[in-house]
Amino acid sequence: MLETLPSSFSFGPGLDQIIPTPLLARSGVGASFEKDLAMTYDPAWYQVNKKKVNEWNRRWREANKEQMKAIVKRWYLAHPDRVRENRRRWYLENKERWLENARNLPKKEPEKWKLIWAEKRGVRRARKAGSDIGRVELRRILNIHGYICHICKAPVAPWDIHFDHVIPLSKGGSHTEENIRPAHADCNLRKQDKI
Repeated sequence: MLETLPSSFSFGPGLDQIIPTPLLARSGVGASFEKDLAMTYDPAWYQVNKKKVNEWNRRWREANKEQMKAIVKRWYLAHPDRVRENRRRWYLENKERWLENARNLPKKEPEKWKLIWAEKRGVRRARKAGSDIGRVELRRILNIHGYICHICKAPVAPWDIHFDHVIPLSKGGSHTEENIRPAHADCNLRKQDKI
């Protein structure tokens, strides 16, 4: 380990925003930790000590899982174009792997598969009807309303579930979580486009 900071190194503005001071105080390693952490911003030092830095980062992520989730979520929301581009690039580079996973999903997780396709079908139908489209997560709707048919109030089996638009898309209803409820397939098909 280097005993002094490299002459080319400067703290620069905002280092305390990149690495919160409480993190340094809680590290329990003392001043040498701060010095080593500061040196990670020198590219030459970083190359020599890459394993040590990666170990620090791994330990910090394990100790701060919730904070890490929040950081990742903020980044995804702040950079939607980069997220979309990264996903597209990954898909192009791993097309066979993606197709294999897609082929196996109905067998491995049939309930998840049904929810994914129900979400896609609902968006497609809403676009066709010219309805308002909001973010819809069918799992969240199930968590809120449970497996209870909103039409007949009886329990619904996972293999018999439909998601009904309370105000039908054809009658000007929106494709949002507030307008979608679980229902039996028979109840939903009998209801058709009635309110």
